[in-house]
Amino acid sequence: MTSSLSAHGPMPPLPPHSGGTGGWSTGAKVGIVAAIFGALAICALPVVNFFFMGPDIGDAKAVAEQYFDRIEAGDDARAYQLLCAKAQKATTQDAFVAKLKDSSRPVDHTVLDGGLLHASGYEAWIDVRLVEGTGATREVRLSLEGNGRDPWRVCGDTFI
Repeated sequence: MTSSLSAHGPMPPLPPHSGGTGGWSTGAKVGIVAAIFGALAICALPVVNFFFMGPDIGDAKAVAEQYFDRIEAGDDARAYQLLCAKAQKATTQDAFVAKLKDSSRPVDHTVLDGGLLHASGYEAWIDVRLVEGTGATREVRLSLEGNGRDPWRVCGDTFI
């Protein structure tokens, strides 16, 4: 006669088969994976933009800021150094400094807005509000150029 008893006593019943899901439904697992990939994609956008999409307009705005800071401070020679090669060929440093002495030098400025002109991103425009010594204001659009190896430089009309 066969008995369900072993030499050590009755055998306990086996637990129900759980299927290995650990309580997570397939939809929940897919949702978690999608959320992780979504978070990685969002975090990767600035890195991809920096390495593959070209420069940031913030860098061009910073150069426009430096340019007018130097002019307002009377540091004309250092302002001239922020001009692109084309602008420096069009006017000598002495002529640039003389023009600043003869013109209404801004006493304050505010960088307003800016944008990249081409898909390559190495030409930009920056809008700046200048305040003259009389208190009068005028807005100008500064043109800047870069090439990826060199920093941004002021080109075109220098607004002095």
